[in-house]
This record gives sequence, C-alpha cells and structure tokens, in this order.
Amino acid sequence: MTVFRRQWILTIRNRAFARAQVAQALIQGLLIGTVFFKLSSTDYITRYGFCFTTMMALSLAAMAQIPQIIKERNVYYKQRSANFFRTQTYVWASVLSQLPFSLITTTFMSVLVYFMTNMQNTFEAYIFFWSVLFFLSMGMGMLFKFFAAAMPDATSAQGLASCSVLILVLMSGYIIQQDEIQSYFKWLYYISPLQYGYSALMINEFMSGRYDEKIPASLSQGEVQTYVVFEYKAREHLFLSIHLHLFLSIHLHL
Repeated sequence: MTVFRRQWILTIRNRAFARAQVAQALIQGLLIGTVFFKLSSTDYITRYGFCFTTMMALSLAAMAQIPQIIKERNVYYKQRSANFFRTQTYVWASVLSQLPFSLITTTFMSVLVYFMTNMQNTFEAYIFFWSVLFFLSMGMGMLFKFFAAAMPDATSAQGLASCSVLILVLMSGYIIQQDEIQSYFKWLYYISPLQYGYSALMINEFMSGRYDEKIPASLSQGEVQTYVVFEYKAREHLFLSIHLHLFLSIHLHL
C-alpha cells in the first residue's frame, strides 16, 4: 500500500502529462467522431476504417510514456538495490496508479467516437466497445513499458516500439487479410493484440441485427464475403481478445 501511495503521488504530481493525456483523448475523439460522423448502416467499408482508426489512436497514445519510464528507471534500480520494495510490489503499484487515467481517457474518447458515428445504440454494445479499447490500451501500454525497461535509452526504446507497431499493424487483419498473409508470417498474426482488438470491435458491431439483409443482392460471392463476420468466430475472438490484453497488461510488465 505504501508503494502504491508513493506511485500515485508521483503520477498526480506530473500534472502536465496527465492533462496532456486527457486533452489528447478529447481531441482525438472529436476528430475521429467528426470525420466518421453519422455513418450509414450500409457503409461497411468505412466502418472497418473507423474501428481500426479508433483502436490505433488509443493504442499509440501509450507510446508517450516511454521517456517518463526511462527517467524513473534509474531511481527504481537504486531503490531496488537497497531493498526498499519487492519488484512485484513496484510493478503492481505502477499498474494500479495508471488505471484511473486509462479509465478516464478511454471513457472520454469512446463516448465521443461511439455515439457520434452512429454505431449500434445499445448499452451492452457500448460497454463491450469500451472494454476492448480499455484492455487494448492497457496491453499496448505495458508493451511499450517493456521496451522502455529493456532498452538502454529512450531513443532505442522508441525505435523498437515504432518497429513493433509497424509489424502489429500489418498483421492486424485490416491492411492485409488473414488469408493473404504468407504462411511463415502467420504466427505474427496470431500474437498481434491489434488483430484481436480489431476483430472484437468488428464482431461487436456487425453481429447486431441492424445489418441483417442490408447487403445488396447484386454483389458477387467474393464481395459478400468481405462484409460477413462468421458467427463461429465471435466467441473465440471475444475471449482471446480479453485474455490476451490481460496477459500483456500483467506479464509483460513483470
């Protein structure tokens, strides 16, 4: 409890960073919400882009934590060598002290983008949408913290983070479809947290009844397949998305 109180005090003292996080969430939410304002229920392709853009905006925001983590690392090493606390205690205190900010930024951004873009208007669908973004934000944040802890300086950590983001984006299933990925890169697709987050957002939206019988009859079989989300994949991606983001939030930080 003492370590958590210390981490919380350090977190709230950095008011400039906290305000920047909230402002970033509001600005991104307004920008994405206005760009995709009131999407038509038949505009499937644009909805794909909306889900991917929202997911990426909230995920990449965590990269801003890297310089701050690098600064705190030397203090941590010094205090840990003096047995001020256990590593596990410090890790949990660090994770818990970031939760309120993640909750606030995810809520601000998700409320703006979800209801401005005419997504399905049900409480259950919004809560699931919010949950996916929250766990994805936490998971990517812990991944960037892992890079900051592993690399010698901020420049190296940001370079590695940028390279990893490129790979995760390519393997997310949005730019390159799963069937088009080469067999020797398939494993990157299955370990990409962005892939599970993107799939979960798509399933949450397109499994609702509002899209029933809205596919034009003139489409070819191949075009129809691009609009259909198969029901047997829904539960698999739902639970894998939540479990993978929990894994990244806890184990990578350890």
